[in-house]
Amino acid sequence: MTMKRIAKAKNKFNIFIEEAPIPKISHTEVLIKAKYTLISRGSEIWRRYVRPEAIQQKMMGYCLTGEIVKTGDLVQSFSVGDKVAAVAPHSEFVSVDTNSKNLTPSIVKLPDEIELKEGTFWPLSTSAVLWVNEISKLITINDQIITIMGQGLVGSLIMQVALSQRPKKIIAVDTISYRCKLAKELGSHFVINSSENSLIDNINKITNEKKSNVVIEAVGGPGGKNAFKDSLKIVSQDGIIQVIGLYENEPLQFNSGEIQGKKIIGGFSTNTDRKWASNQALKLISEKSIQPKKMISHNFHYTEASTAFEMLYENISNLMGVVFNWD
Repeated sequence: MTMKRIAKAKNKFNIFIEEAPIPKISHTEVLIKAKYTLISRGSEIWRRYVRPEAIQQKMMGYCLTGEIVKTGDLVQSFSVGDKVAAVAPHSEFVSVDTNSKNLTPSIVKLPDEIELKEGTFWPLSTSAVLWVNEISKLITINDQIITIMGQGLVGSLIMQVALSQRPKKIIAVDTISYRCKLAKELGSHFVINSSENSLIDNINKITNEKKSNVVIEAVGGPGGKNAFKDSLKIVSQDGIIQVIGLYENEPLQFNSGEIQGKKIIGGFSTNTDRKWASNQALKLISEKSIQPKKMISHNFHYTEASTAFEMLYENISNLMGVVFNWD
């Protein structure tokens, strides 16, 4: 038997729907019939869509929810009929190893409080918990002024996770009016549209000239270079810059004098407790501290994948979370 899945062939922008065999599962794997998948724009546009080479299908997405339809004979924690979220690509059926050593957990049961469409945000929410936790290892979050550069999916999730820890002030920054409006709706204490207002003047006003204790750069892509430069200008003398964004396609640059007394960290460390973070992410989504429903701006049938990717690349003025339906 065969299934459909989203693929990226040689040449830029070459998204298509291909037919492939339904995966066979090993003793520790489960087979999931997909219901929804979420496009993670940063990595899927800048690391997949615009690349000239063909992309392995297993790299085409990693935010899937659905129902288990078959289990391997050594699987103990999952059953046929379970509603689950998994780190898996855009595909009608996927096999997931429940005993994976590379990524733990690679699959979770969704609580009754989390709908399948909301559950597609579980992988990114887990990462957001880890990113914020990396900051909390260095300072006490609830005493800090935290600025998040970029309010795409990643920046928005980081902002919501940070809000759950009750910081002194949260400042969300973006250049797109739609995202700025959403950031305010999701609870950011202050929102700066840096395409219309002076970032530095507004930061100085909000912080009484003290600047931001923590600046999290979550822009990435071609705009990440300038976002990093701005981060250096608005972080306090003894502050922290955390670089989350990727795919700038050129080195980030700074003058050594600019970083004296400041810390720059990249993402989160490799010895993090992802299982703990996963549980925290599910808890935050369940109690609506993370609000995926408000973050979903567009829904497409998977057969419209080429249109969805083109739109995410060319015009993001009113786009946020883009979800594929696999029915």
